[in-house]
Parts: sequence; structure tokens; C-alpha cells
Amino acid sequence: IAQRMMQKLTYHAILANDLTVKELVDLNDFQLFGVFHRSKNPTVKYLYKLLMERRLFKEAVVLRYKDFVFAEKVGDKSIKVLGIDDEKMNKINNSPKTSEKNQKSLMKLEEEIARLIKIKSQDVLLAPMLNPEKFKTKDIKILTSTHKISSLRKDHPAHFLDIEETIKTYAAFRVCTQEKYREKIAQN
Repeated sequence: IAQRMMQKLTYHAILANDLTVKELVDLNDFQLFGVFHRSKNPTVKYLYKLLMERRLFKEAVVLRYKDFVFAEKVGDKSIKVLGIDDEKMNKINNSPKTSEKNQKSLMKLEEEIARLIKIKSQDVLLAPMLNPEKFKTKDIKILTSTHKISSLRKDHPAHFLDIEETIKTYAAFRVCTQEKYREKIAQN
């Protein structure tokens, strides 16, 4: 969530012409914080203040594969966990519109959620699964005891399925907000 918060902050700084993408790649963390600190843009100023005060966004709604809703530890927090069938969750995780690389689309989705909940869009943060391609189960070649090349899926299908299930426990799409709006979003 903190990484996504930095992405949103940086994207808004670019939109505010506080820096360019070319300048961004040449900055170290402290220089980037200096850009945020000097910004006149209200959203950048607000998000930077939250970051500096360690008021990170909190989960309000979490979308998970329906068989792995249990993986979300909610406790007594105002978090709604929704189990989504595999096909829809795969679409969410792999859609260009919900990719962390598509900041424009995430911003539009955040604005729509904020409008529906009647809060400012700067108080909504979507945190998709980062790098879903890293979590795709891939078959690997193995050398059998008879010195033949086979595959993990073919020779150990149960183990291969265990890997797929473990990956699904990590997959989540989170709708986050500031603590004061958490219950409001979780209830809608």
C-alpha cells in the first residue's frame, strides 16, 4: 500500500508539472521528496503530508479469490473482504485498467469510487496486485530418476496445484482510504 501511495503521489506531481518522467528517473529518494515538499499542487501537498506523518492508507475493501478469503486477516478492523470467482479475479488482476503501470486508469477508478462514496478522490487509493506476471504458475522441466526430461506438472500434479493455490492466497485487489473513511467505504 505504501508503494502504491508513492506511485499516486509521484503521478500527481507529474500531472502538476512538478517534474517530468525524464527527471524522475534521475532523482534519488531525497530529491523526489524535495519535489513533493515544494509542490503547490493541493493533492501532492495532501498526500505528501500524509506520508510524512505516517498516515498511510488503510484497506477498506479487499477482493480475493473466493476460495482464499480466509487469507485476509481482518480482526476487528472495518474491512470488507469479497470473494470473487476465479475467472473474474483473473480478469481484475490481469486487466490493463487495474495495472499499477496504468496510473491514469487507476486515478479514474479512484475518482469514480470517491464520487460514489462522496469523499475526495485523494482519499481513495486502489492497490492492485503488483506484478501479477511474477505470480503466474509456470511449468518447469525436471530430470527424472531415469534421466529423462519431464515436467513438474506431469510428474507431480498435486505439487503444481499447491503452488497455484499458494499464489492465490497472495492475490488481492485492495480499495484503501484514510482511517476516518474506512468504515464508510467498507459498508458500501
